[in-house]
Amino acid sequence: MQLTLFTLTLMNRFFNRLLNLKPLLLIVAFLITVIGLPLSVRLEFSNNNQWLFYFQLYPHLILFSLLGFGVVIISLYQATNLIRLNSRLIIPCLIIMTISTFLTYIEITSNNMMFLELNSKAESKINLPEETIKKIQKIPNTIIDVNLILEGNTITITKANLGQGLTNFINKQETLTDEQKKGFHVFMKHSLSYSTWQKKDKVFSLSRWFYILSFFIITTVSLIYWILLFMFTSRDVTNFNQYINLLTLSFLVFMTWVPLRYYYNLSTLNLIFGSDATMGKFDLFPFLAYPIYLLFLCREIYRNNQDWIRISFLTMIVFLLTIIGRYFPKLISDIFGLN
Repeated sequence: MQLTLFTLTLMNRFFNRLLNLKPLLLIVAFLITVIGLPLSVRLEFSNNNQWLFYFQLYPHLILFSLLGFGVVIISLYQATNLIRLNSRLIIPCLIIMTISTFLTYIEITSNNMMFLELNSKAESKINLPEETIKKIQKIPNTIIDVNLILEGNTITITKANLGQGLTNFINKQETLTDEQKKGFHVFMKHSLSYSTWQKKDKVFSLSRWFYILSFFIITTVSLIYWILLFMFTSRDVTNFNQYINLLTLSFLVFMTWVPLRYYYNLSTLNLIFGSDATMGKFDLFPFLAYPIYLLFLCREIYRNNQDWIRISFLTMIVFLLTIIGRYFPKLISDIFGLN
C-alpha cells in the first residue's frame, strides 16, 4: 500500500513538472520551426542565393513553417490554457510523441532527399548497374558532364554537381529529348537516395537537423489538435466558444499546407525526379485526416451555436485550397513567387 502511494506521488510530481514545462516547450518549438529552420537555410546556403532556390523548391516545409506555423503554436498555447484539467493531456501527448518519433524516423530515412539536407561539401561514390549507367550517359554535357564523374560503373556525386545540374536542367529542359530527361531523372533519383549518403561522414547539413526537428514538431502538434477536438467538451473548457475558434483558426492554417504540398508533388518532384504522382507515400495520412477533422470540427461548431454560416465558410475555404493546390499549382507559384 505504501509502495503504491509512493509511486502515485512520484508520478504526480513528474506530471506536474511536465505541465510547468509547457510554455518553455512551446517557445522552443516556435524558435525551431518558425525561426530556426528558415534561418538555418538562409545562413548555411547564402552563396549564389541557394537559400532562395531552396525556398522555391520546398515551400510546403520552409514557407509553411515561416508564415503559418507560428499561429498554430500560439493557438495551441491559448487553447490548452482554457482546459480546466491540463493533466489529462499528458499521457495522450506522450503517446503522440512516440508516434511522431516513429514517423520522423521513416521520413528522414526515405529517398528523394531534399537539396538542403546536404552540405556544400557533400560527396559520395556509388556503383550502379550497367543498364542504369547507360541511361545516365544520355544526359547531354550542357546539363552534366557525365564523363567527368563516371569511372567504370562508379559515379562520383557532389552537392555542387547536383545543384549546377538542376540549374542547367531548368534552363534547358525544353530543348531536351525524353531520353535525355529520363537520364537526368534517373541520375537524380540515385543521387538523392538516402542509401547514397547514410554511411558517409560530414555530408549532412545543419539545416537537416532543423528539418528533422521541425517535422517532428509539426507532426506532434497536428496530432495534439486531434486530442483537443475529441477529448474535451464544453464542460472541460472555461470558454468553449473561444476554444472552438482557436481550433478552427489552427485548422485553416494547417490547410494552407495542402496547396503547398500539392505544388511540391506536382512541380518540384516532377522537375527533379520526373514524378507525376499527385500524392506521396506520407500524403495519404494528412489528405484523409484533414477532411475527417473538418467533419468533426463542423459538428462541434454546430453543437456549440449552430453557426451554419461559419460551417459553410470553413467548408468553402477548405474546398478552394484543395482545388487550387490540385489543379492550379501555377497560381501557388505566382502568389509566392516560386517560379
